[in-house]
Amino acid sequence: MKIKLLFAGTSPTYFCLPLIRELLNTGNFEIGILEFWNPGSKDPGIDGVDYYYFPGLDSYNAMNIIKAFFSKRFYSALVQQFNYRDQVHSNTLLKKVTRPLRIYNSQEIARKIFRKYNTISWHDLVPNYANFYKVIPESTRVISSTYSNDLFATTGKFGYSLLFDILQRSDIITCQRKFLKDIMLIKFGKLLEPKIKIITYGIPDEVFGLIDNTRQSEKIRMFMERYNIPSGKIKVMVGYSADRLHNTLDIIRELSKLDPIVMKRIFLLFPMSYGPDKELRNEVVEVMKSVDIEYKILEGWLTNEEIACLRLITDVVPFIPFDDGFSATLTETLYAGSIVISGSWLNYYELNIAGITYFQVNEPGEITSRMEIIIRDFEKNKSRMNENAEKIRMLTSFNSMKQGWIEILSGINRT
Repeated sequence: MKIKLLFAGTSPTYFCLPLIRELLNTGNFEIGILEFWNPGSKDPGIDGVDYYYFPGLDSYNAMNIIKAFFSKRFYSALVQQFNYRDQVHSNTLLKKVTRPLRIYNSQEIARKIFRKYNTISWHDLVPNYANFYKVIPESTRVISSTYSNDLFATTGKFGYSLLFDILQRSDIITCQRKFLKDIMLIKFGKLLEPKIKIITYGIPDEVFGLIDNTRQSEKIRMFMERYNIPSGKIKVMVGYSADRLHNTLDIIRELSKLDPIVMKRIFLLFPMSYGPDKELRNEVVEVMKSVDIEYKILEGWLTNEEIACLRLITDVVPFIPFDDGFSATLTETLYAGSIVISGSWLNYYELNIAGITYFQVNEPGEITSRMEIIIRDFEKNKSRMNENAEKIRMLTSFNSMKQGWIEILSGINRT
């Protein structure tokens, strides 16, 4: 009997397409994708895959609204509104009163989809998703995957209680790094340990291939001309989206302390094609008025080829987010040959074991001195990064991860 598997949550289409194709090739799966609240998503158009786009809390079904007043779930959602301040929706009194009705309506829509599947692979464990875990049938097995930001961004006792409910309901919990597993056990208890598996989705070979094929092409020159990026300067990428978790403003402040000679040698790149904080761009512009360094903010949506070009022209990456689950940006920039300056608190022991070369700082205040050391002998330091590509590919390639995922998703239904 085939496993009826639903990929659900935030951007499963983006994360899971290579895996979905591999699962279909086994002939053992019927697959669906339930995309939550991601306006940029679209049906990938894969034969044999049912696609559901969940538009959010914007529509009502009259019958569901009437049923809500007779449901414990409605009153549970009402309590939630007055106890947990989520980061996405306004918390005006009107919202707090009406949103539980819309949550109930959304639960009813989701429940009809959940009934079609016997396994759900859920991505991004934000507390609000607890509302949907409540309507997953008891017989359905659940694999929950965390990408670090969901764990670290959760605040307050009520937010933790919602996330704990999600983890308790999960049959298997996956995370990308041992560091994240340790944090999870500290926050939510060691009883979760038997459920936790360390595995990542990896980087598809197509991504590595695109970077390789772009290295010596005219596309790089065209990309730099299109975005007015000078060829004679050392390109420093600061953050990779409009998100304060990257500590973008702190990095700028440290770079503003560089020796004036070093300032003249570098050019800053701020990719902000996506991200939750639209005001961050304006703040960057304001702060940069008093910093004598040329820069460019990349705001439009970049194609895959343009992302490959960005990786290849980036010379240095001060990478000091509050946390990181081994992001694709970090992996791809290391593969492309960038010099990465990482925060020691990120505990990239995986990179150390693999023998990958990168620099570390113990606090943001050390970026200035580290940058000056790197740029003082830039050519030598940059050439050292050439050895990273093959090591990164072996460590993070999707091909090295896919069998583990197939075993997890195939074995979860075995008794």
